[in-house]
Amino acid sequence: MNFASSRAFPCGLVAFFALAVAGCGGADGLGQVSGIVTLDGELLPNATVEFSSLGQGSVSYGKTDENGHYKMEFTLSSTGASLGENAVKIYTFDVGPPPPGSDQMFSTYQELVPDKYNKNSDLVRTVESGNNEINFELDSDGTITQGAP
Repeated sequence: MNFASSRAFPCGLVAFFALAVAGCGGADGLGQVSGIVTLDGELLPNATVEFSSLGQGSVSYGKTDENGHYKMEFTLSSTGASLGENAVKIYTFDVGPPPPGSDQMFSTYQELVPDKYNKNSDLVRTVESGNNEINFELDSDGTITQGAP
C-alpha cells in the first residue's frame, strides 16, 4: 500500500461520516419556522418555544422578543425545525444571571404559561419545507406550575 492509498481510506471514512451526520437532521430536513406568541391576546415576550420532532428529527428552540416574535434555531449555525409533525412546548420559566450588584448566584423567571402548553402540552404543529409562519394564541386558563417544564 503506497502513501496516497493509505491516506485515502481514513479520509474517505471521515467524508462518509460527515455526510451521514448531515443527513440525520441536517439543514435538508428543516423548514424555517417563525411566528408570534400571545397570552390572553397580549404579546408574550421572553417565552421559550420548543419544537420536538415526532419523527426522526431533533429539538429546535426559539425565544420570543419584546413583540412576541420567535424564530426557531436548530443549532448554533442553522435555523429551522424538523420537517413533519412536532410536539410543541411554550414556557417562560428560565434561570439566568443575577441582576447587577446582586449577591444571588442566579435569577429565576416566573412561569406565566399554563401547564397545558408545556408540562402537559398536547400542541402539535406540522413543519413543511420552506417558510412556515406558526402563531400561538394561548390563554391563561388552567394550572401554572413553577419550575422547569
